[in-house]
Amino acid sequence: LLAAPAETSVELVTVLVLPSITSAHFEPIYRGPTSEPRVALMVNVDWGDEYIPGMLDVFRHYGVSATWFPTGRWTQTSRDLARTISQAGHEIGNHGGRHGEASKMSRSATARLIQEGEDLILEATGQRPTVFAPPSGDFNQQTVSVAAELGYKTVLWTVDTVDWQRPAPTVIIDRVIGKVKNGALVLMHPTKPTLEALPVILDHLANMGYQCVTVTELLAD
Repeated sequence: LLAAPAETSVELVTVLVLPSITSAHFEPIYRGPTSEPRVALMVNVDWGDEYIPGMLDVFRHYGVSATWFPTGRWTQTSRDLARTISQAGHEIGNHGGRHGEASKMSRSATARLIQEGEDLILEATGQRPTVFAPPSGDFNQQTVSVAAELGYKTVLWTVDTVDWQRPAPTVIIDRVIGKVKNGALVLMHPTKPTLEALPVILDHLANMGYQCVTVTELLAD
């Protein structure tokens, strides 16, 4: 008689592979490569939950993946919505643990700001961000260097919709269409006028021959 094989257990270990850090990580990025008609739409999130499902519906209808930059504190309080964004195929960036002024922080405080955001975002969505959008666009060279040492590219914007001021949708549309160019990084937030403007913006971008990609896809060109 053959002895029954002993039971074996398999332990699955998740390994996080950090991106290679290059000189590009140590400079703030305001625009992607300009060789192709491609742009990236970025959504900074620290509020606006009520408009996010509608924006996701619009992106899904147009087959567009954006890059969402939530804060860690928002991700912690809106875990299900953060997970929904990730599961819809969008890229998740890092907007810091909270809306702090990075340019006024020490190196260690800046590192905590970024790491806290990463930890909460990773826990909620399963995505480890590799692009960092400083809260309020506030940064200095130290901010960029600390982010680089943590494996991040610091991303600003080419076109700012200034939609947090909640102008009319037509104003948001004009700001995007009037300033868009190859490699543009377009910044927006989850607001009612942004939701209303988004289908028109995506129609115009498509008619102008632009392809919308994630920030990482754009920068990888």
